[in-house]
Amino acid sequence: MRVTSVPMRTPLSLLTLLLIGIAAIRIFYMVLHDPMFGYGNQFDMGRTAACLDLWPELPGGPSDIGYFEAPVESHRIVKIASQECYPGVEAAFDKLAISLDGLRRYLATDSNHVDMRVIGLLKSILLCIAAWLVHGALKTRPWAALMHAAILMIVVADPLNTLYLNTLYGEFFAVLGAYMAIAGIAVLLISHEQPIQMRILLLFSSGVLCLAFSRMQHVLLPVFFIMLFGALTLGSAYARKLPRERLAIWFVVAVLAIATGISIAGNLRFGARNPVFHEVNRSNMLFGALLPASEDLETTVSALGLPPECALLSNSSYFRIAARGLKGACPEALSIAPLSMISVFATQPKLWAVVFGRGLVLSSGWRMRYVGEIAYGKFARVPAGPLGVASSASSLSGKLNFNGHAIFWLLPVWAGLIAAGVLARNQLSKRDMSADGGAALACTVLFCLAVVVMSVWVSALFGDGYSELARHLHLGIIASLASWLILIVLVVRYRPVIPTIFVLLLALGSVMALRGLPLAMGGLSEPEEDRMLATASTFGGWIVAPDHVAAVDMEQQHKLLRRVTVSQSVGLGRLHPLDGSSKTFEFHADRSIFPATFDPLLPVELYAVGVGGGRQRVDIRYPCARIAGCK
Repeated sequence: MRVTSVPMRTPLSLLTLLLIGIAAIRIFYMVLHDPMFGYGNQFDMGRTAACLDLWPELPGGPSDIGYFEAPVESHRIVKIASQECYPGVEAAFDKLAISLDGLRRYLATDSNHVDMRVIGLLKSILLCIAAWLVHGALKTRPWAALMHAAILMIVVADPLNTLYLNTLYGEFFAVLGAYMAIAGIAVLLISHEQPIQMRILLLFSSGVLCLAFSRMQHVLLPVFFIMLFGALTLGSAYARKLPRERLAIWFVVAVLAIATGISIAGNLRFGARNPVFHEVNRSNMLFGALLPASEDLETTVSALGLPPECALLSNSSYFRIAARGLKGACPEALSIAPLSMISVFATQPKLWAVVFGRGLVLSSGWRMRYVGEIAYGKFARVPAGPLGVASSASSLSGKLNFNGHAIFWLLPVWAGLIAAGVLARNQLSKRDMSADGGAALACTVLFCLAVVVMSVWVSALFGDGYSELARHLHLGIIASLASWLILIVLVVRYRPVIPTIFVLLLALGSVMALRGLPLAMGGLSEPEEDRMLATASTFGGWIVAPDHVAAVDMEQQHKLLRRVTVSQSVGLGRLHPLDGSSKTFEFHADRSIFPATFDPLLPVELYAVGVGGGRQRVDIRYPCARIAGCK
């Protein structure tokens, strides 16, 4: 009789399985909870709903409107007037989930109603299958398997991410795609001397496809992963003289490249059919983020090929431009050449640093505060739950000041870039990467995560400026959290003293440089319209800054009209998901307190005054007569 030996479980493997089990509990707790956990609709879900004819059962019936207060459990399959469908992996998977649920709905004699938890449950199962595939491929590397399990439990299963499961937002598939693509790269790296397994090709390819078709914002990230995949696999296949494997690799690269090209073309067509999206995004980026950060506004406007009057729209989002009665005041902004944008940042490098620094100020709250998380509630937040099963790393954002928030983002980026340098050195010296064991693997993953973080920041800021910045940075937040876990394990296990000190110095130096930049933002919000400046009896506005602001100076032609005391603004904190590292203020002033020299036909300038007396200009408003298109 043949006896089959059963491998003994080591403490490390048992801990790994425990973490995976806890991750599964956290995921299914969030998905199956009653009342349902999720995110309210801030309108973007309508693009997916339009593909499915699946609309929330609201008090007034199904409709394509934003419903901010709470997620909606029950949706109905019905055709209504709506925005255009955005085809992507979210819509395709949700369509499959609805079809699979069709028999249950038919037997329940309720065939047109869909419980969103059914869609969330199938997404959860898909995530667990992907996680188990990765775990199985990493079993030969116990420390790598443990690290993966820790990232799965602490980061991927975090409510910051799993709240998207019971929704129609595309963020979940962006995270799933990046997770599978990076995991596929990691597995390929540790098995580069062996033939590529079909399941690993499937894992990596599925990740790239999910990422390519998840959100318009991430459409270029797959290009990086395809190139990295080719670099890691083709060299090994040619060196080992395996023609069939080379052919398979080239086939995968070609298919993924074509699919990514289709996604890019599809997004361009969608944008062409919906020009309002381009108008909104360009206005938010150009007038809300880029121009306000410029120290020489006239030069920047000229470099972009815009007429001088466009400078008058600086510090205005798309919606604020409409509120100020200035819509259509600068149509040239919609046709700025990409090379003009690149040249501006090449000639004004400080500009990008200011845009990024202010983005740090405006993205300190990682979860969307302006939408509810519990069905039937009113902007209710998901509690930590029994034994902290629904606890979230997003609570850290409220405990970090600006410096801590900046370190959270910058240290993983610098670590990833240094890791890329180490890998490049090893490659040039033809050093066997397997000699470094888990360190080389960690360096590769850190580099991938750093690329994700940088890509997300660039696409978020240049895509839609500061509008909903924290939500647009969601994939980057997940990547940064994963990087921090890997860095902690690397430092504890390998004790790389010199690289650690170097990365810390780079990150701290970057923070110090940011602190020297003008990071306060603000604006005059009362009166709303510029045409009312000349007759307004009261003035009011807002300030957001990384530090406390004591007052606001209102000036005309560099002559002080009045120094106005500011107060903490709770309402602004609700509107923008700000947390610990950002301070929000508001101010109000009556026209009667201005001196007799006040001229309603001259621009009004606002300066934020710090506790120490330092000043920074945050806004300038021009009378309507100065601006084309203002009536």
